[in-house]
Amino acid sequence: MFSLLLFVIWIYIGEYYLISLAYVSKTLVGVMGYDAVLVINEEIYFLCRGATIGLTGAELVNYNMVPFLALIAATPHLSRWRLGQSLLIGIPVIFVFHSINLIAHFPYYYDDSGFAEGVINAAGIVAIGLPFVLWLFFYRTYISQVFRPEQYHCPFCNEWKKGIVEHIQSAHDGISMAEEKKLKRFIGMHPELKNPKY
Repeated sequence: MFSLLLFVIWIYIGEYYLISLAYVSKTLVGVMGYDAVLVINEEIYFLCRGATIGLTGAELVNYNMVPFLALIAATPHLSRWRLGQSLLIGIPVIFVFHSINLIAHFPYYYDDSGFAEGVINAAGIVAIGLPFVLWLFFYRTYISQVFRPEQYHCPFCNEWKKGIVEHIQSAHDGISMAEEKKLKRFIGMHPELKNPKY
């Protein structure tokens, strides 16, 4: 459901992402010595050495951000801190990956580079797994919680504990101001702990 909804939205905004990606890539391929002209009208493409690299519709397949965003949206108990962190780090990482993929097309098409061909082929494989790997990195605590029901990774002693609130109150009483902030962030990442049953 999240994938479908986000994909419908992406159909309308994805083109702007693609244009941003194209402008950044144009600057970098210029440094590499390719005198590429970016053309944006009814279609989007690069013109270089009398040949074109077409980008029209590429945001829907090659440069799609939806899988990563859908995984985040589908994650329960999402804290604002974790949401902000995953978006502020994850989106630039994917953007850099997309830039490398797009830039590799220039030495591949115009210089028949075997290395560039390898980068493009590898990018096709990485594109499938990268959103999941990033989601796994940012939400590893949630995933661990799925396999350790009612146990939490203590932010102070780094041990798995059942009844984490009671553990913190008894074992880490008298925490400092810095640790108090750490505790608030931990509770913010686990809003279910605010339930009185804990």
